[in-house]
Amino acid sequence: MLLHLPGLPWECLSRDDAASWLPTLHALIESGSAGPLAPVGRHPLMDGVVLTGRGPADSGLLAAMAPRPDRFGADLAGALHLKVPGFARYLDDAGKRCALVNLRGTHFDELARGIIASDGFFEVRAHSYAQWGIPPGALAPLSMAGLLADLRVHPEDLAPSQLGPLVAGESGSVRPEQLRMLARALAETSGAHTVATYLAEHGALDMCAVRYPVLAGLGGMFGDPAQRETGKGTAWALIALLDAFVARMLALGGNDAVIMITGGNETRPFWIASGPGVAVDELWPEGTSLYDVAPSMLSMFGLADPSMPGQSRIIGGNGDPVAVAPVALPGQVLSLPDSFAGPAA
Repeated sequence: MLLHLPGLPWECLSRDDAASWLPTLHALIESGSAGPLAPVGRHPLMDGVVLTGRGPADSGLLAAMAPRPDRFGADLAGALHLKVPGFARYLDDAGKRCALVNLRGTHFDELARGIIASDGFFEVRAHSYAQWGIPPGALAPLSMAGLLADLRVHPEDLAPSQLGPLVAGESGSVRPEQLRMLARALAETSGAHTVATYLAEHGALDMCAVRYPVLAGLGGMFGDPAQRETGKGTAWALIALLDAFVARMLALGGNDAVIMITGGNETRPFWIASGPGVAVDELWPEGTSLYDVAPSMLSMFGLADPSMPGQSRIIGGNGDPVAVAPVALPGQVLSLPDSFAGPAA
């Protein structure tokens, strides 16, 4: 499993007094390899580096931020056209079943054996749930719509009693625009988690990747949690919620799963990995970067793409990974795998 937590500062995880607040993430750090990484460069999309193992010039994923006209925070305004395959396409070609949930750069992508619900599938653009459709290219195969569309969460689904505890630790009154942003960010992240847990439980997956954008979606409106006392404020309440989401995914993955956590931001990313083949209770060696995530994911399945600039930091597969050529982007005919037939499966 790869769980991407953009906006979560490494400084919050590395505090000793955060162990009781974030038990799952601290346990993963102690049972595996972890640490902050070097910046990934000027104006890259961190999500693109994680997905493809390449920088923005090669991947086509380049980021800049612009305010949203509806005042729901900021949007990425940049090139989001994927020019190279993500790691899941290599696994798909090798016969593995993958699920990509809420990942940027996956819109209009397809997998022959797996499922993709892109960030566009969860992005709240409608004022009410009744008006919330599925944007073209947001879900593949589209035949999964009947199972997954109703698992999404819209801000109008959230009751004041659910938002109240999250803002209770804020000093002073919370402005209406803060509540709007919180409701949107929480809805999109909760919907992604619901879909991911459903697929992890019923999909017979070999790999599952999920992006949890709740902290990045706040746009700093509730302050920087790294500058706050541990456990204080809305951002810390959301970090604890992310820890619970990670715990649920870890339970679904089972004891033999390798779990990777990426997060932070482009100037201060981090990476945590735990499971078979991962060194225990160690910091990443010097030179480790976010570019190593995708090669490490491939190596666990005995694969390698020599054109990726990074290297594997995890021992996986049987012997040395088999080098493969870059695989083709979408174009195959999709069918619904039997394991995604529904809960009865």
